Amino acid sequence: MGITRLERTKESFKEKIQSQTEGSQEGFLIAIDNFEKFSMEKYGKVNLIQDLKESTEEQVYDVLQS
Repeated sequence: MGITRLERTKESFKEKIQSQTEGSQEGFLIAIDNFEKFSMEKYGKVNLIQDLKESTEEQVYDVLQS
């Protein structure tokens, strides 16, 4: 028996939050957009998730506190 790994993307996230109010959906997407802008300005790339997954807990908090 294997564990099925789900492909997670921005599009799949948008589909998952469809049951939320329009305002909540907007807030989630604004937060993602702001994080991507921050990532690009500070680290030169939009998607930091893989880097964060390979980082120590302290490094993750350093990024979040930035």
